[in-house]
Amino acid sequence: MKVCYNYKKIFDDPIRVRAFGNFMLPMAIELNRVVLFFVLLAITHLVFGGLIAVINQIAGGTRFAIYLGLPYWVSGKLLNLNPDGQKVFPYLRDLVIYLVVFKLFKVRYCKEEMVNDVGKIVFEKVEDRV
Repeated sequence: MKVCYNYKKIFDDPIRVRAFGNFMLPMAIELNRVVLFFVLLAITHLVFGGLIAVINQIAGGTRFAIYLGLPYWVSGKLLNLNPDGQKVFPYLRDLVIYLVVFKLFKVRYCKEEMVNDVGKIVFEKVEDRV
C-alpha cells in the first residue's frame, strides 16, 4: 500500500545554519533572516546613520540597540509577509525583473513575441455575415 505525503511544510521550512567552520551556535538560525539582517543593517547605516548618531547623543548608548534591534525586527516582519502568495526573496526578484524589463526598457510582448511598434495599432473591419 502506497502512502502519500504532503511535503509542503518541509519545502517551506527555511535553511537553518548551526555551525560556521569551528564556531558552533547553541541554536540554529535561519539563513534568509541572517542575509536580510545584514542587508538591512547596511541600509540602516547608510540611510539613517546621521539620525542614529543624533539619537545617540541625546540618549547615550542607544546606537548599539538601534543598529541591532531595528534590522532584526524589520527582517522578522519582512519574512512574515506573503505578497502575492510568494516568499519575500522570489517576490523581490520578480519585481526587479518586471521593473527593469517592462518599465525601464519598455519591452512589449504579444503572443509570446516581442512587439516593436506599440503605437501603431490598426483595427481591421470585420463584416458580420448573417
